[in-house]
Amino acid sequence: MKTILINMNNRILSLIAAVLLTLSSFAAHVETNRPWYLAGEAMQVSLSDVDAQIAYAELCDTRGLAAGVAVGLSQGQGSGVIELPSSLHSGYYVLSVYTRDDAHVSSQLVAIVNPLHKSADDDIKWLPADSCWAMGNGTADLVSQKQVEEREIEGHIIKARVSNVYGGKTYDVSQILPSLSIIGQQIHFFEGKMVGDSIAVFYTYGIQGKLPLVLSAVSSTGESLPIEMISPFAALLPKQLPHLEFHYKRSEVESRSLDMQRHQIAITPAKRELKLGDLSDDTAEEGCPLPYDENIHGVQPYLSYNLDEYRQFLTIREVLLEYVQCVSRRTIQGQQQLIVTTEQDQYNHVSPSLVLIDGMPVMDVERLLNYDARRIHYINIYGHQFTFGNGVYSGILSFITRSGRLTNYPTEPNYQYLVYSFPEVSPLRPADTNQPSEVFIPQAPDYIDSTMWITADGDTDGTGADIFYVVSTWEEDWKDSLGRTCHYADVWNPLHREHMGTLEINKVAAYMSPGNRFYAPFYRHTTIDAFLTQNEDTVYQRTRLAMADVCAAFDHFQARRDKSRPLIIAGFSQGGLAVVELLKHIDDDTYRQLAAAYVLGYKVTKADMTQCSRIRPAEGESDTGVTICYNTMKDVKYIKPVISASDICINPVNWRTDATPATLHDTITVTLSPEYHVLVVSGYSGSEYPAYKDLINVGDIHSCEPWLYSECLAKNIATRTAAYRRKQNKK
Repeated sequence: MKTILINMNNRILSLIAAVLLTLSSFAAHVETNRPWYLAGEAMQVSLSDVDAQIAYAELCDTRGLAAGVAVGLSQGQGSGVIELPSSLHSGYYVLSVYTRDDAHVSSQLVAIVNPLHKSADDDIKWLPADSCWAMGNGTADLVSQKQVEEREIEGHIIKARVSNVYGGKTYDVSQILPSLSIIGQQIHFFEGKMVGDSIAVFYTYGIQGKLPLVLSAVSSTGESLPIEMISPFAALLPKQLPHLEFHYKRSEVESRSLDMQRHQIAITPAKRELKLGDLSDDTAEEGCPLPYDENIHGVQPYLSYNLDEYRQFLTIREVLLEYVQCVSRRTIQGQQQLIVTTEQDQYNHVSPSLVLIDGMPVMDVERLLNYDARRIHYINIYGHQFTFGNGVYSGILSFITRSGRLTNYPTEPNYQYLVYSFPEVSPLRPADTNQPSEVFIPQAPDYIDSTMWITADGDTDGTGADIFYVVSTWEEDWKDSLGRTCHYADVWNPLHREHMGTLEINKVAAYMSPGNRFYAPFYRHTTIDAFLTQNEDTVYQRTRLAMADVCAAFDHFQARRDKSRPLIIAGFSQGGLAVVELLKHIDDDTYRQLAAAYVLGYKVTKADMTQCSRIRPAEGESDTGVTICYNTMKDVKYIKPVISASDICINPVNWRTDATPATLHDTITVTLSPEYHVLVVSGYSGSEYPAYKDLINVGDIHSCEPWLYSECLAKNIATRTAAYRRKQNKK
């Protein structure tokens, strides 16, 4: 232990806190980007060590580990970010830096201030001053030595604890097979080594960043054993920390607090981490799975099936029976197994095959066979032998879902599902107190400003409706002048305004505004990249800011309009999502003014209708207070769950909810599928709308929704408006 006495009469200004501790030259070294921190800020750390691949930086108080980061080193240097929890108490913490194979620990004190929340654990004295700085009063008793562990040479070592006593049986190390698999559309599978009775060690390589993974441990008799990851951090708790005397300038603290809150808003979508196996939804942005790559160790599949090219079946059992070759079912030691049996594989009678779904090993074959085949995108079969650690497999059978996130796949018993931050190798950046956040959020619109609206008044006789229209998605992720990534359109950017206004809003107004008053706000719509993940939770989290803009615009619009006039709410694509959100947002008085809501090219689910009784599916041409929803496909197999997997639909040509076909423009047949709740068209290719990154216009005709049926929509708006007025006149 190393004890430091801090003199309260000395105004010691240090990086992060009051004191920089000088320890052995053998220890890893750390530098930070600020002299003090607010709880909730991002702490940037620059690490160096002359002889290590990975270094660890952890932040502790006397009670426990607060946060940490593992950093990959290149030429002895690297950098990382520790996201400070916004719940941290005010006081001193210790930042400890070390490597696995070195006993020495480098430490420095960190002053953290939380002006927004008081805590019983606060150890701070606030002193007004003409600038902000921190000083310590008392003694610091810190850890300077730790246990030496195995050196990390080729990659990151992960440890887990396995329950070798389970179900009344005790298993020795030779009877336990632990594994770690990265979840996603690639195969990264690692078998572990048992050390002692209950510790599994995994030697990972070639992986960086925050990724979803699954840990499993299976006995020689096929029993799934409980397994839990061990924290990679040593949690070197100090015995004592000095009291913090914080000399503060109010304006500086307030300014930093506002920046911190913006940062928290910016990273909020990433904070709800992936919950693999969650049956209620997909997962979050934090820990996105790796994109599709069919190669494994440089080997391409012996056979590959893209299920978009085949007739859809409901279960994997049906798909394997109908299409897939070289796979058979066998019972081995009382357990059902799927076996790869390629002509070239002479070993299939010796070793089992490895069966994976989104990279996770499948234990229960029946559960896999009963899984919804419509969620599967690829089935890849690899012949020959593969070795992972001590395991040898005769072939691999890999199922890849459309999301790459085990969407709605039942959890395997005793598996551990989690998101893990693998060390990343990043270029060393100099400490910079003005370093911008990596995520940029554009300035919010002010809906009092008329330039935030496109309006058109075509109601010459006062018998029409007020139409509130929400534009769709037009932007991809982009960077500002400081190189920060933005996930939202900028309502002040002329190019973004042109995309929203000229390319869509004005064209929709051309057929919706005649006979009506038309209002459409510019808003910070979420970029297409969120939808490209095809992940429900990513879309939900990323669109919260956009939906807040839409609700603010609607409230401004609603407060100023003549409420005796019928209300029409309409939107296309992301704008259709906004319509659903607005129906949840409005009150019953506003709902009573609703003639109809039009969700064009987006889904309305049973969950939406359960949550909001104001979402009532339209049943015909003239019912009011209802929601019209449709999505157009060439075939039901092209349904994209994140966009068009709806539970309601109506045909906008004949306004029926059954399969009665309708003819549009003399040559196009539009038929509703009551089973899948989408429109299936024939006689129309949609070739004017090019495919976009395997998301839209790839068998669906998403981009046609507000245009193909424009005459039908204009006529129907007038019909429902008139029906609403007739009802009101009878009251």
